[in-house]
Amino acid sequence: MVFFAAPDMILDAEAEKRTRNEPRQFYANNASRIMAIRPGGKKEVNETHVAWTQTKGVPGVPSPLYYNGRLYTVQNGGIVFSRVAKTGELVYSGRTGAMGYYYSSPVAADNKIYLASEEGVVVVLDGGEELKVLARNKLDGQILATPAIVDGKIYVRTEDHLYAFGR
Repeated sequence: MVFFAAPDMILDAEAEKRTRNEPRQFYANNASRIMAIRPGGKKEVNETHVAWTQTKGVPGVPSPLYYNGRLYTVQNGGIVFSRVAKTGELVYSGRTGAMGYYYSSPVAADNKIYLASEEGVVVVLDGGEELKVLARNKLDGQILATPAIVDGKIYVRTEDHLYAFGR
């Protein structure tokens, strides 16, 4: 499946004319959503190949993370959502204890999920069935880039430093 987390803002010419004078109604009816699209479709796949769609837990900037059959999203304020990727069923949602804005996408390795906030806090979550914060680490500087995991090390770039954690 392919997962999207984006505003549903594709308009045909007629819909564009109707919504020009009714922007509040347009945005109310076209809320951001997460969609799971089955592969193999042609042309207008959102009529035939949508496996599931959700409007809760849609991130502002970060991409969703697919890991071990789950789809993880993080919202500003440190709110994380874990769903069964095939069905969209919510496994858990909750606060990580790291407030602020989130621009970097979550990453995962070794059954751990890593979330980095703009304020420089890296949260490590257990990859299990419930929300379990394993660690919160405050680094110097803002984090806007997505951490990278290579050969058992996690690399985190802040505005002034590049950190490498691992053996």
